[in-house]
Amino acid sequence: MNKKLLFLAFFLQFYCASVSPKINAMPQGDPVQIVSNSYIDLPLIIHIAQTKRSDIRAQEKITEKQKAKELSWLSKHFPQISLNYTAQKSQKNVLPEQQLQLSLKQALFAPGSVYFPYQLARIGTKSSICQTEYQKQQAQLSVEQTFFDLQNNYAKNDLELILRETGPEVFKKAQIQFENGLISTVDLEQQKSVYTSTLSTIEKIFRGKKITKNESAITSEQKIKRKTILWMPLETIKQTVKKLVNIPKDELYTQALHARPDLKLLAYAMEQAEIQEKIYASQYLPSASFFASMYATRKAETLLGAAEEILNYPWTLGLSVSWNFDSLTNMFEVRASRAEYLSQMLKKKRSEWVMKKEIDLTVQQLAIDQATITEAEQIYQHGQQAFEKKQLEVEAGLAAPLELLQAKADWEQIQANYTNAHTNAAKNCALLHYKTGHKLEYPILAS
Repeated sequence: MNKKLLFLAFFLQFYCASVSPKINAMPQGDPVQIVSNSYIDLPLIIHIAQTKRSDIRAQEKITEKQKAKELSWLSKHFPQISLNYTAQKSQKNVLPEQQLQLSLKQALFAPGSVYFPYQLARIGTKSSICQTEYQKQQAQLSVEQTFFDLQNNYAKNDLELILRETGPEVFKKAQIQFENGLISTVDLEQQKSVYTSTLSTIEKIFRGKKITKNESAITSEQKIKRKTILWMPLETIKQTVKKLVNIPKDELYTQALHARPDLKLLAYAMEQAEIQEKIYASQYLPSASFFASMYATRKAETLLGAAEEILNYPWTLGLSVSWNFDSLTNMFEVRASRAEYLSQMLKKKRSEWVMKKEIDLTVQQLAIDQATITEAEQIYQHGQQAFEKKQLEVEAGLAAPLELLQAKADWEQIQANYTNAHTNAAKNCALLHYKTGHKLEYPILAS
């Protein structure tokens, strides 16, 4: 009985081990569906995008391929061993009927065919890893941008509801006043224009939420349900803006120069062009290799009418030196590689100059955002006081209920503008974080 149980346990363990890799390797073409009773926040969306997006996973596979190429070139530094077997028949049995050959070859000096190609493959692996990091940072930026757009649009939910309620009521009141001769035709047309503008605002809010939701699904390759999202606290955004604005620009430049993957990619491209130039230049040099072989031969000879089998075990040792003369072709290839190196160097120089200008502009925009947030806070406080005052007036019978609805619509608009000021600033924070290589202390993702 115990033996049967042990066999069953071993079979289940083997079956699970054999099936699980197949399940993990299945392609995930459809976006990830977030469970409706769970929550999701910005750091989690970024993590899912960076681990699930198909373009990033494809780049990771390219890196695996590049690592395999690097190992392939590395193996050429070690002895190359081969085993050959030959069976043949020759006239008068001059050649061996059967031959088994074991050969060994070791490159001693082959910079153009062994050493430099390996260096080129090694830089290619680093470049591929850097490209993966670059795509992850781009994914993070796009996720952050769409997340804050989504937060801004969903902050207008209450505004949309109150506009749907107040718009028809205000216009209906104006029509009644016109019929009773209390307002003129010009006033009625003016109210109609306001009502049309209100309907347009409602449509923009409704469509804006749908558009940003679809954009968020594209950037993260997942579907997001409204009730699962934890929005970024506005106070956290405010503190992030304050912190980033006060960082010295020289520190931002240094961070970017050392951390931005796009600049690293250009540096790797320069190295690759330089190594390629060395590969072609080394073709002017000789190559040397050591070789050794051992044979086991079987030959049938006929001597004085009697057949006899002869077995031999000869061996050879040697040094092979070769020198190819193809000066014109290699000369032009060297010039082409040098031109490529200079091209990448100039691109890197241009990118570094643009990087500094972009950081300057983003910091200036953050300073403007900081002032906009301060202004929005003041308007928020005054708007809240005005709405509370209107509530008291309605309760005291000094104002009509419709006036309270209009005041509530104004108050919801102020709140939406307040959120908009913060989310716009958050998008510029994300942009500065991206422009400096994602190495800054960044309270938005630390919250």
